[in-house]
Amino acid sequence: MKSNSKSTQANAAAPLEAGLARPFAIIAVVALALRVLYLAQASSTPLFALPIMDGAAYREWAARIAAGDWIGSEVFYQAPLYPYFLALIQFVFGDGLGPVRAVQALLGSLSCGLLFLAARWFFSRRVGWIAGLGLALYPPAIFFDGQIQKASLGGVLVTALLALLARARHASSPKLWLAAGATLGALMATREETLLLVPVLLAACWAYSRARSQAPASLAATLGGLALVLAPIAARNAHVGGEFVLTTSQAGSNFFIGNHEGASGVYEPLLPGRSSTPLERIDARQLAEQGAGRQLSASEVSSYWFGKSFEWITAEPLEWLALLARKFALALNAYEIPDYEDQGYYAEHSWLLRGLGAVLHFGLIAPLAAAGLLLSWSRRRELAVLHAFIVALLAGLVLFYVFGRYRYPLAPPALILAAAALALGHEHWLANERRKLAPALLAALALGVLSNWPLIDRRAQLAMSLSNVGAALIDAGRGAEAVGDLQRSVELADDPDTRANLSVALLAAKQPREALVHARRASEQRPDDPVLLRRLSAAQLASGDERAAIETLKAAIQRRPSEVESWEALVAVFVNRGDWMRAVETARSTLRTNPESLAAGLQLVWLLSVAEDPAQRAPAEAVQLAQGLEVRTRGEDVRVLEMHGVALASAGRRDEAQVKFEQAAQRALALGSRDLADRIRASAAAMR
Repeated sequence: MKSNSKSTQANAAAPLEAGLARPFAIIAVVALALRVLYLAQASSTPLFALPIMDGAAYREWAARIAAGDWIGSEVFYQAPLYPYFLALIQFVFGDGLGPVRAVQALLGSLSCGLLFLAARWFFSRRVGWIAGLGLALYPPAIFFDGQIQKASLGGVLVTALLALLARARHASSPKLWLAAGATLGALMATREETLLLVPVLLAACWAYSRARSQAPASLAATLGGLALVLAPIAARNAHVGGEFVLTTSQAGSNFFIGNHEGASGVYEPLLPGRSSTPLERIDARQLAEQGAGRQLSASEVSSYWFGKSFEWITAEPLEWLALLARKFALALNAYEIPDYEDQGYYAEHSWLLRGLGAVLHFGLIAPLAAAGLLLSWSRRRELAVLHAFIVALLAGLVLFYVFGRYRYPLAPPALILAAAALALGHEHWLANERRKLAPALLAALALGVLSNWPLIDRRAQLAMSLSNVGAALIDAGRGAEAVGDLQRSVELADDPDTRANLSVALLAAKQPREALVHARRASEQRPDDPVLLRRLSAAQLASGDERAAIETLKAAIQRRPSEVESWEALVAVFVNRGDWMRAVETARSTLRTNPESLAAGLQLVWLLSVAEDPAQRAPAEAVQLAQGLEVRTRGEDVRVLEMHGVALASAGRRDEAQVKFEQAAQRALALGSRDLADRIRASAAAMR
């Protein structure tokens, strides 16, 4: 029998044929149908309508952009493209999660078609079909296309870049390299570590365009495409921050999270219990400035954390290498490590995700990709850009830390090699060249064992997702509904933060005794955490032990005086008991201890304006303090404008107060919050 093993190489070398639109469309339609089905099933989960953590932060950011605040006031901490993408959807389709998920499902479906093209141009039409349908069926791709997070946008940019690079092998031109540069720039504005792909792109541009005598023009076009996206971001950062920051300022803190003594290879917050992005940003700056003993710029904060990591790496190089090895194993593992939303949790509500996840996971794709690498090794020069692409993405993952959504950009190029393994393996089998399959099979088996070895406690990860569900319900004012999920989470993993949230949920469900039990246990597990102490004080107060609640809040303040929330809670206790003198005294102490805190200033303005004890009311001082806060915030903070109106009304300057209230309402409208504007105007009417 004549060998067919060369057919794939021949196909790849053939001129680009027509008729690619039909398979592209079929693959995209299949992918879209699967994503629509998944969204219908996932809609029953509580989190479906409640974006949390990064998702909530992106939504708030997008709302500010859509309302006109498109420049902002600080150097970007998070990658900026996704919130601008959300803002565009909101501007076109209005507020709501439905349009976001619909657009992401459509783009995710197109990415499957793009992967078909990339695999076709790297290998063959058969490989393209397998890779494209593989991404269409790949559970993490379906899952991420339904989440309010940037993984979906990153996925379509990765497949677009792969398709452009694959096409460049056959039809290099400056226009194509301009598009490739702009695509990588957009990808870097979505995932910062993809900066490592820049040398890959430039090397590919040189190699593919040199033969056509287009190298200088193509390199210029590639750099121009990168600059087209990145230069405005860097210029914007320089404008608002006074320093050069190419994309974001979180690289240093992210590197430290993944590279320090005791690091696990996955995300852990800089301070326990403070894993949300706004808190992480605050902690990164405050801890860095405490360590440096001075105020730091955004880039200096990042450099500080890089320095801390390198101190440990140089002191303990063997421990660092062991950590890198663990992160490498995690990067190739079958399990999709969640950061705050677990694919496994959603699979409980979706038979589609559950069924596909049992078969098609990274523990299958990685071994097949290894086999594909070996089976196509004779073409390693032609495929060098694909290999380098994978190495760069893998390096970016291992150098920082591993999450399922951080690994997702690695899946499309790995699927190309996995598809090649199936196609080439079939050809060798039919040609009776089975000896050639042996090395690939051995590599696949070895990596299959490594990839499917249990490295992560899945029960603990599910517990975390259930805890996040409960926290989201609490934040949405639906605490009583969160009791069941939080109780299940505690049963899976006894976490103090979850117990503390369970105490809050139990208070909402009118079960103060049970709430006190869990709040006390949480505080015993981490006695120096002021957040847990505040939860304990709330449970003590609800149980009728006001004195204990006050002492607990004083302990929280002593542990961390910079956390204004503890001071505010203590002020609230004094207000509730009618002790206005101690409330005002405490508010003054708060502001003395935290003079830069806007919240502390606002609380004191409110107390001095509305205290029921006339002896504690000081309207003139409240107005003066509010004026200072308004100057500090340049008249752009809704809360300051509203509280300034309250102070003016208390001082009897009602006409001026109404003007200030209207300014606050207009600012709220500018930020896209009509409900807040209506509430401010209603309050103003009551003070006429």
